[in-house]
Amino acid sequence: MASDFPPMAKTGPTIDPAAVAKLEGAIAAKLPDDYRAFLLAVNGGRTATTHRQFRLGREMVALNQLHSLDVPGSPLTSDGWRPDWMPKVLLSIGSASGGIIAICVSGEHAGSIWYLDTMDARPSGSNPRVAWHDRRDFTKLAPTFSAFVLGLTPIE
Repeated sequence: MASDFPPMAKTGPTIDPAAVAKLEGAIAAKLPDDYRAFLLAVNGGRTATTHRQFRLGREMVALNQLHSLDVPGSPLTSDGWRPDWMPKVLLSIGSASGGIIAICVSGEHAGSIWYLDTMDARPSGSNPRVAWHDRRDFTKLAPTFSAFVLGLTPIE
């Protein structure tokens, strides 16, 4: 599975399975195997410039970083903290230009990767883009973490 990881310019500090298990206990869900393996092998960081963009509709968006677990300043913590506005089925795993990268940790969309637009938030009364939550500023990027990182492209 390590060959499915993007090349990294910078990685997070080493973590052990107990830290990941603590996160899984806090969110009451098992992380998808591919993302769990990524945390244990790399623990987030910054991807190489060869793997730093993804497609969002007709546009390319820059990936800033994939969060490291339990690093000061990272929103990915083993206590499972999430902002109040984020659906509990989503966990922030990265940041991108204008938004957040999140993984769905439970339900029928478990394992899928989403972009949460924090720059162009939709009015609370607008129609949702997806049926399983009531926000309009979420867009599905990939069915799995592996598919997401395999789809990353160079910065142009």
